[in-house]
Amino acid sequence: MDAKTLGDRLRELRTAQGMKQETVAEALHVSRQKYSRMEKGENDPSLVELNRLALLFQTNVSALVAEDDEEDAVVSFYRNADDSPEIDYINDVIDMFFKNMLVHDRP
Repeated sequence: MDAKTLGDRLRELRTAQGMKQETVAEALHVSRQKYSRMEKGENDPSLVELNRLALLFQTNVSALVAEDDEEDAVVSFYRNADDSPEIDYINDVIDMFFKNMLVHDRP
């Protein structure tokens, strides 16, 4: 994943929505300095942070990390993640989503 490209996307989304770095940092539960480093491409967000960013900016993870909708970047990002609590969290969120979808899709 090209961190600079992700940082550029984060900055574009934030400024397009008229948000300050402090606002995004609070939503991520990180310092403004850490979020600033994400925008500069000096730090990659964790999987949890990446999912929170997608929710905050009303987009999806693929749109944040993939170049030209290149899904391979998303797959690569998740495969390279070695922080298992975050992977467990993501799997729990996905499970909850599908369980809720099944409940709401019933006639």
